[in-house]
Amino acid sequence: ALTAAVPMVDFLWHHEVAARPLDTPERRADLERRLDAHAAAINDRAVAYQYRGEFRARLRRLAAPPRAARPGRSPGGRRPWPPREPEGAMTDRVVAAIRATHRPDPAAPRRDQELALVAILANHPVLAERHFEALGEISLSTPELDRMLRETLNLAAAGVDLDSAVMYRHLKEHGFAKLVEKVENPGFYRRASFAGPSAPAAAAERALLAILGGYRRERLAEQRSDIERELAQEPTEAGSDRLQRLHREDPNVE
Repeated sequence: ALTAAVPMVDFLWHHEVAARPLDTPERRADLERRLDAHAAAINDRAVAYQYRGEFRARLRRLAAPPRAARPGRSPGGRRPWPPREPEGAMTDRVVAAIRATHRPDPAAPRRDQELALVAILANHPVLAERHFEALGEISLSTPELDRMLRETLNLAAAGVDLDSAVMYRHLKEHGFAKLVEKVENPGFYRRASFAGPSAPAAAAERALLAILGGYRRERLAEQRSDIERELAQEPTEAGSDRLQRLHREDPNVE
C-alpha cells in the first residue's frame, strides 16, 4: 500500500477532474473554485501556496493543451511576450535599453516591467506578504525573473522577518546573484525610481498594484476570448451570463 501511495496533490486533482464534466468555461471555473478550496484548507501557508500554484499550472495546461507550433507563436497558440533568449542575455538587454537614449525595442517594455516588479519586492519585501495571493496568480514571461519571483514568494510564505537585506541575501544564496546585480544597478532606477530602495513605500505599492492590474486585465481578456469562442460554437444562456459578469468586472477588457 505504501509503495502504491499517490501524492495528495495528485489525488485531489484527479478526484476533482473526474467528478464533473469540464466541457464549458463555467464548469472549468467550478473546478478552479473547488481546487482553491482544497488549497485554502491547508493550515501551512507555504504548503498552501505550493498547492495553489500546482493546481493553477495544471489548470492552464488543461485549458490550453499543447498544439503544433506555428511560426512566430508559442506552443499554446498565443504570440509569446518576448522571444526566448539564452539565460542572462535578456536581463543584460534590459539594462542596455534603459541606459540607451534611443527608443527600446518593442519587447523591452514588458521586460522592464518584469524587472521592476521583482525590484519592488526585493526593496520592499513587506509588499510580497501584503499582496501574496495576487502575486501567486501571475507568471512572468522571462523564465529567470519568474523563478526569482517564485523564490521571493517562497521566502514571504516562510513567515520570517523580512527586510531588503534578508531578501537580497536569500536570493543571492539561491542562485540569483547575477540577476540581483542587475536589480542593484543604480542605472536601472533612473527610469524606474518607484522600484528603488529609496522610493516611498506608498509609491512602490501603487506601482505594484498597477502592474498586477495589467496582469488581471490580461487574464480577464483571455477568459473572455474563451467564452466568446464557446458561444460561437454553441450559444448558451449560461455562457452569455458569464460574459456579462466578466464585462461588469472590468468594462475596459477587450
